Amino acid sequence: TFLYCVRTPCNMSVLSTRAESYIAKPPSPMVEWTLKASSNEYSKENPEGIINLGTAANSLMAELVIQRITKPDASQVTPKLLDYIANVDLEGVIAEYFTKHLSLTEPLTRANVFVTNGVSCAMDCISNVTCSPGDVLLIGTPHYGVCDTDLCEKSEVKLIKVHTYSNSEGGPFRPTVQDYERSLLAAKEKGENVRGIFIINPHNPMGSVLSEKELQDIAQLCAKYEIHLISDEIYMLSTLKTDTKFTSVLELEGLNPDFVHVLWGFSKDFGVPGLCTGCIISRSKPVMQAAFSLIFFYRIPNTTAHMLKVLLQDQKWLDDTFFPTQKRLLTESLKTVTDALKDLSIPFILPEAGIFVMANFKKCLNELSQDGELEFLKRLVQKGVYITPGHAFRTQEEGWFRIVFAVPQEKLRLGLQRLNEVLNTTANS
Repeated sequence: TFLYCVRTPCNMSVLSTRAESYIAKPPSPMVEWTLKASSNEYSKENPEGIINLGTAANSLMAELVIQRITKPDASQVTPKLLDYIANVDLEGVIAEYFTKHLSLTEPLTRANVFVTNGVSCAMDCISNVTCSPGDVLLIGTPHYGVCDTDLCEKSEVKLIKVHTYSNSEGGPFRPTVQDYERSLLAAKEKGENVRGIFIINPHNPMGSVLSEKELQDIAQLCAKYEIHLISDEIYMLSTLKTDTKFTSVLELEGLNPDFVHVLWGFSKDFGVPGLCTGCIISRSKPVMQAAFSLIFFYRIPNTTAHMLKVLLQDQKWLDDTFFPTQKRLLTESLKTVTDALKDLSIPFILPEAGIFVMANFKKCLNELSQDGELEFLKRLVQKGVYITPGHAFRTQEEGWFRIVFAVPQEKLRLGLQRLNEVLNTTANS
């Protein structure tokens, strides 16, 4: 789809300058390629279609979730749910759930939770209420590819990238607190107003989990300069290893609550991105007051709120059925992918959480560049499989691709078979 800025004969633009700036920017590579993959998606009815191992969606849990949310207590629509205000109190249920899950000494309340129509909207909201136009947020690379849009498009915030590499001191693609402080001081030297650090934990696309010490160090750095710590924890409930200890910034003590904020949503952990429900969790009264003043721009349907409230309140089903099944299926799928990558002699970074693995295909590229990644991607898509190139995540080393493994085994194995066919063609050419 191509958008044009239409002008009238008197040369007066139909669009505002703001809208013109939106469409002047090139689309995100992730969005562009996802749309291409979706337009000819693989199915039993379309066996020659593209198997999408690029979009970060967990399709393993769909049937289980459908079974639960179609029960009468979740699916029944009452007249009250069709009103403007239904007092569903999803906020209170989220607060109660994470108070217990994280064993917080100070309970969260519904006033600490602002529900939004997706985590992208939560990112948009938090950047709008914590930053002024032209202010700066620091973010490590690689990072979720649409951060530039979600955090900056409407708020006019600037992102300063803290670049990391496979051989970085803190670990593969893992910024240290020293990296953040160097970037912060360099930005201040240039007169930039740094308002915060944005972290993704568990990480997308790396699947890494920050230790409590790493989190404490970053939090103390933010406290030192009185800037915000915004933590995207959308994969919080999707750890892969039994010995992986996830720590939320909500668990850290001794911090100024006005500067610590968490983003979370149902889309990844529960595999329901189509329900578009996320939230900001913060103990900052000014930040939450500002967010709630924008509530009519971020509301979700009452029916969706009710459905998710019932889902999150069913602790027995979550503990006995959902999460054990989720972990088992994700672990099985991860093994399928890593076994295939080992057979192909493709290096990869084993994830601790999430639904994807980063693998290094640089030996398959005709040239080490973004063009080389795109050329390899085109060969993959022609063969009927899509994975996401590293430059979509602002990765500073060419050749890395993210493979999503949270898809049914039959589909996953066929996608990996198609990947193998492309690699065999490359080796023989």
